[in-house]
Amino acid sequence: MAIVDQETTLFRGDFLRLYVHDTNLKDTFESAFEALNYGLSCISKNQSILRPAQWIIAFIYGWPDERAPPEKRLRENQMAKMMDVFGFHGLLRTDGIEWKRNPTIKSWVFKNGIHVPEQNIACGIEAIVLGREEETRLLTMDINDYKQRKVDLPYAVFIPPHSL
Repeated sequence: MAIVDQETTLFRGDFLRLYVHDTNLKDTFESAFEALNYGLSCISKNQSILRPAQWIIAFIYGWPDERAPPEKRLRENQMAKMMDVFGFHGLLRTDGIEWKRNPTIKSWVFKNGIHVPEQNIACGIEAIVLGREEETRLLTMDINDYKQRKVDLPYAVFIPPHSL
């Protein structure tokens, strides 16, 4: 399991970083690009839920849809489009000394674009990426510097799309 693509974009004036996870990717989405578009659409439609976030890091992947009969889930590619979202907030400012403080992280899970609060969140790969994201943030001067940087992920975690 690995991250296969990523995109950084604006979110309510701050920013959003989307990662596409290879878990059931080919069975759920036509491409990593389609998965990124799903993520952007889902974030856009659920801004009121995500309101406390000053910036967001999200992971998109596919998962067998438990509403489908068990014998059809994988065989007939009845997959749910999933997104684990981590919203960072609690900083008074996103520059200066305040930027170096410890933010609060709130999490949400979306399944086929709908918030599912009872769903489990995060896997080991996501934990590694979130740690590297926070490590990178602490090395930057402000949110503008941070959003310009690519996070250095180990090869075992990030497999460039052209390698697939």
